[in-house]
Amino acid sequence: MAGGFLEALLGGLAVVGLVGGITGFVAWIVVRMKKKWRATLETTRELLEWAVPVQKGPWYVSAKLHGAYRGFQVVVDTYTVDQSTSTRIRVSGGGLPRDLHLEREGMGASLKKVFVGADVEVGDPSFDDHIVLRGPADDLLPLFDESTRSQVMDAFLAPKSFFDQNHLQVKKGEMTWRKSGIVRDAAVLEKEITRLVNLAAALSRPMVSPAAALLAMSQEEQSPGVRARAYWELLSSFPDSAEAEAAVHASAERLDPAYGKDLGQEGILLRLLEEGARADQLAAIRRLAVHGSARAVVPLRRIEELKDSVLAPLARDAIAQVQQHLHGAQGGLSVVDEVGPAGALSLGQSVAGGVSLVVPEDVVDASSPGGVPTSAQPTEEA
Repeated sequence: MAGGFLEALLGGLAVVGLVGGITGFVAWIVVRMKKKWRATLETTRELLEWAVPVQKGPWYVSAKLHGAYRGFQVVVDTYTVDQSTSTRIRVSGGGLPRDLHLEREGMGASLKKVFVGADVEVGDPSFDDHIVLRGPADDLLPLFDESTRSQVMDAFLAPKSFFDQNHLQVKKGEMTWRKSGIVRDAAVLEKEITRLVNLAAALSRPMVSPAAALLAMSQEEQSPGVRARAYWELLSSFPDSAEAEAAVHASAERLDPAYGKDLGQEGILLRLLEEGARADQLAAIRRLAVHGSARAVVPLRRIEELKDSVLAPLARDAIAQVQQHLHGAQGGLSVVDEVGPAGALSLGQSVAGGVSLVVPEDVVDASSPGGVPTSAQPTEEA
């Protein structure tokens, strides 16, 4: 009986020893891996000339780098989810916009559009087709000039394989880069930190005047789509700015080099309305609402009939404003809106004193810019 007890005891000790040995071996491997990670961080810090110490922590916590670097808060660490460990770099502060959202286009990003709406497009297909950009367009679009777009694409579209996943996202004022596994090459970390901080600086650069930045983009960008998008945003978000005036002048001069600098010149506004791009039409409608006469009604009515979700309501409002200008002008001119939607000025207008003001749609002065209707001519009633 004693012999059986001794055998059982020895067997139990053997099992305990085996388990202890395995546990010790695993702990030794973990400690060794953590030492290698600390060494990687030390080398990374030296390569960057980053004057922050490596934060070691207890043996069961991985070391990390955390501190200010070139005006930003940078954290380099690892984290584990479902027994899978990844390397992570986070960059925040330094003026990185909190309302900016950037990620790579993909299945998940496409599904989000169903719930949060379409993303902002800058007009460059090589960028818009691969990068999801969300946030207020009037604040963010001026940031995405050619240089910034190039940096974004370089950071987000870095080559990767299925077994070498990395992920980058900008959200709520923080840029987060993740790579599956533990990166033990300090040169890789140094390269990624430098790239991310450079990108953060580009996205955080002070914008003295968004309108001025949009004007520069509308005139200097190589991509025609970006120029058009910036022009539209400038006229939409800053319609009364000096930059918007300058942009419309430049567009008008492209149509007619002899065009003067007076935006009250109705003929060129009508020509922009008839021949210009959509942004030119936007600018012309807004200015005709102030400077337009009865001559502008037919072209504005044509724009309204196109049912453009943006331009049609503006054209209708512009017609209403022209109607208000004409009402009571020149000794009691009275305009009667007989047909059409609210605010749509009819082409037959009665004038106090027995004069009828008629603007036939088929009466066009061929010498007028863009083939626009000539000034209305009063006719004596019988």
